[in-house]
Amino acid sequence: MGDAAGASARILAAHLARCVGGGGAVTFSRDTSNRTLETLAEGSDLLIAHNAVREDTGAVALNLNMPPSEIGRTAAAANVRKRVLSHRMNRTLGREDDTLEHIRAHYRGPATFAADLGRIDP
Repeated sequence: MGDAAGASARILAAHLARCVGGGGAVTFSRDTSNRTLETLAEGSDLLIAHNAVREDTGAVALNLNMPPSEIGRTAAAANVRKRVLSHRMNRTLGREDDTLEHIRAHYRGPATFAADLGRIDP
């Protein structure tokens, strides 16, 4: 039982990653509402996070994902240069204007929606 608990802790820790090189930094956030993202993303050139839930999402989904307003607050607090929204789901597709409205209430920098097989230049 102890091994399984340890494995879960290691998996959860992998929900965030920061890659530094070539004079820049990219921070990735997966399905998470982890508050350590702000610290990890500080000064990143690019912050990539899942756009998996809408602002009006219920409490269960919010335990796993950040709503657009939290994405905006995190990007602003971390002073990131550019924001990319990935892992777009049926519940967020077609709601880009609403998503950006909630993000822009906190973060004024560029925000881009990722597309399958697309390319994002930092």
